[in-house]
Amino acid sequence: MKYLINDRVLYDTERDVLQDCNGIFEEVALSPRSVSLLLSYLIGQTGVLLPKAELGTNALTGTGYSGSESNINKSISLLRRSFKDLGIDGNIIKTIPGEGFVFDATVEEYKVCLLYTSDAADDS
Repeated sequence: MKYLINDRVLYDTERDVLQDCNGIFEEVALSPRSVSLLLSYLIGQTGVLLPKAELGTNALTGTGYSGSESNINKSISLLRRSFKDLGIDGNIIKTIPGEGFVFDATVEEYKVCLLYTSDAADDS
């Protein structure tokens, strides 16, 4: 599945990558996989205050990754850096001190469409 984040970044859940839709930046691989799993969970909870314990339990339990607070903090840090690498403010994931995190973004499922090119017209 693919998601468009803030009308600018494409998240491909199958490839675990973020891409700049403007083509200015290279795609960014989300690694380790816990980062991608965390983003997938955050997308389903956009705008909701999520305590670290809830993130650890709901996003990572049963995946082979630790849901510990330190792993959540590290994964959030790596995710923010990935967005910054694409020119998006790291504040897309807000920290609420003593409470948790909020994914502050607009997200929509990305529908693939075929683009019309002059090459396609020449083949007709």
